[in-house]
Amino acid sequence: PLACSIEEANEFLKKASEYADGCVSFYWGKTVNENIAIGDLQSAMLAAWLKNFVNIRGDFESRGMR
Repeated sequence: PLACSIEEANEFLKKASEYADGCVSFYWGKTVNENIAIGDLQSAMLAAWLKNFVNIRGDFESRGMR
């Protein structure tokens, strides 16, 4: 696991895309809203990561990555 901010993770993923054809992340099965509704720190962090992952998806799809 990476110990970094979301911004640092995004930068890592963008730079790694020069060397890798994709990345792997684990999805626990709860939506952003379900995680927010739980109301604890872990779920809030997961919700933030899921929102981010959706937001940066287009950057990678435009490079032909999925």
